[in-house]
Amino acid sequence: KQILLHTHQTMASNNVLVLGPPHSGKIRVAQHITKDLDTSTIQAKSHSGLIYSFRLVTKYYCLRVNLLVEEFPDSRNSPDSTVALLESFCEEFGSSEFSELRDELDGLVFTLDVSKHSEAMSLVDLYLKLKDMFEDGGVFMAVVAFGNASQQNLDDLEDKLAARGVEFINFIEQGTNEYSEKLGRDRLLEIFEAHEWSHMEPRTKSTETLSPGSKEPVAAPEVLLPKGNVEDEGERTPRADLGTLFAKLKVDKLRAEGMSEKDKKTFVDELVEDYMEYF
Repeated sequence: KQILLHTHQTMASNNVLVLGPPHSGKIRVAQHITKDLDTSTIQAKSHSGLIYSFRLVTKYYCLRVNLLVEEFPDSRNSPDSTVALLESFCEEFGSSEFSELRDELDGLVFTLDVSKHSEAMSLVDLYLKLKDMFEDGGVFMAVVAFGNASQQNLDDLEDKLAARGVEFINFIEQGTNEYSEKLGRDRLLEIFEAHEWSHMEPRTKSTETLSPGSKEPVAAPEVLLPKGNVEDEGERTPRADLGTLFAKLKVDKLRAEGMSEKDKKTFVDELVEDYMEYF
């Protein structure tokens, strides 16, 4: 798990859901945003339930952001189609039971393998269905494309999303175009920096983090320390903040929906061990 140690415990968290099928770029998105490249604790069987937590510092404010990584299917051995599994996820996520979780989200980032064009178009329809579950304009949404596709197929996807006011990000791109507009992965970072987050604090000298040779602040991931690692920390034991743990708990509750009683018991037993790592 990418649960990171926070030094500013009083700062409330902002949550962004990062959702996509297996091998669609979710971890690469999280790594690009947070600059946390450690993969030693990520399990190959599923990327559901990961939380990347980091501190974002811009020119005017600083804030904490949790990237809640979810994957459909929850198990990569599922025989169901990717589209059918996302349909099931949408039905559960749109229920009243998860209204509180929806209310706590500031953003939605969906990942897509554009090399499978027909599937990608169907997934975009469902991503837009998820978008419709958010009534106000306070939640940003972006679809990040990975894989190879013809320019025509990319244009079709971008046009479909643009018609609904959703950003289409081709992750392989970067830099700016002829109009000095940021492209690809650079645009994704810009979305995070420009968003009006639910919980922000004015920037102070103590929160500034500058990249080498830069005059502009950059996203600042905290240091990953497992339980019991007190090197250079005296007697201090790192713990995830309660906001992060509650966000994880709500996502795990969504994952347990629809499981058989036997599978649910196994899942809960694993969660108990998982959560004990942070106490």
